[in-house]
Amino acid sequence: LPKNEGLLYDITVDFNKMVDELNSTVILQNNFASNFSHEFKTPIVSIKGYAELLKNSENLSKEEYDKYVNIIVEETRRLSNLTKSTLLISKLDAITKLDETAPVKINEQIEECVLLLDGSFQEKNIDVELSLMPHVIETNADTLKDVWINLLTNAIKYNKDNGKIIIKSVIENNQYVITFEDTGIGMDKKTLSHIFDKYYQGDSSHFKKGNGLGLPIAKRIVELAGGYMYASSEVDVGTVFTIVFPIAK
Repeated sequence: LPKNEGLLYDITVDFNKMVDELNSTVILQNNFASNFSHEFKTPIVSIKGYAELLKNSENLSKEEYDKYVNIIVEETRRLSNLTKSTLLISKLDAITKLDETAPVKINEQIEECVLLLDGSFQEKNIDVELSLMPHVIETNADTLKDVWINLLTNAIKYNKDNGKIIIKSVIENNQYVITFEDTGIGMDKKTLSHIFDKYYQGDSSHFKKGNGLGLPIAKRIVELAGGYMYASSEVDVGTVFTIVFPIAK
């Protein structure tokens, strides 16, 4: 499949970088090791299986051929994203502060991310309400932006058609508090207690395919920026993610 060689080369490079990084850490322990192995094994088995079908089947129709190739490409992209996310979370776990920091206007950055995802909101006819107080923190702007993108993407993915996302921020008790509230499918208590665990996917009947690293990465970025994050949720009602940044007196 010559047209996919570039993608396969990229994933090989990313995977080798990730292995080098993991060799210098202790993140592969306890349940993490089991979850890590499972998440990487699944797309590899899928790629192998469909590649063998292409190799050994002589009378495939064009529709079957295209279907198998598309599955291989999609699983390769999934494995590539998983590799990059694993490399990122391992790096974030190994540091105590972010580099290249500068003053970031949080309210303006969130507003920019909302505009960036406007097309996705329109696809599901989701209404977004913003009520953000201005606030500035010293952090890495590009890294913090990933937090807002992740929360907004989740709020879209698990929301209902014609749903709503409400984003607010207030200053209270020397803290800048931001909430992302959606009207989505919500989570039960068991799922909620594990959402910041690496590779945790929740109930497969309610959760769409991902790599289980988005929220752990977002939480770790918030911590490195000097804040903390938590969530509350109710099944069939929605979920609220809260991010808090203490304000120095």
